Amino acid sequence: MKIRKLFQRAAALALAAVTALSAVPATTAFAAGDIGTISFTHTYDGAGNAMRYNSSANISGHTAGGTGEYKYRMYVDGETAFCLQPGYP
Repeated sequence: MKIRKLFQRAAALALAAVTALSAVPATTAFAAGDIGTISFTHTYDGAGNAMRYNSSANISGHTAGGTGEYKYRMYVDGETAFCLQPGYP
């Protein structure tokens, strides 16, 4: 009887460990390095016209976009990049 309880506890502990380890994502996240070449190009609509902002947004006192200003696509080392906080330099 004592061996059976010991086996049940060991099995429960093993299953708990497997469950805990399976909750940890197996992917790796990469942050941008300190050095990179940033470039910008205009964005174009389906007719080939350069796109412009219809309005601007004020985010915590910083203006993102601007009515009539061109929209740009940003690249870092030739790959598409995104601003995490638009309007902040």
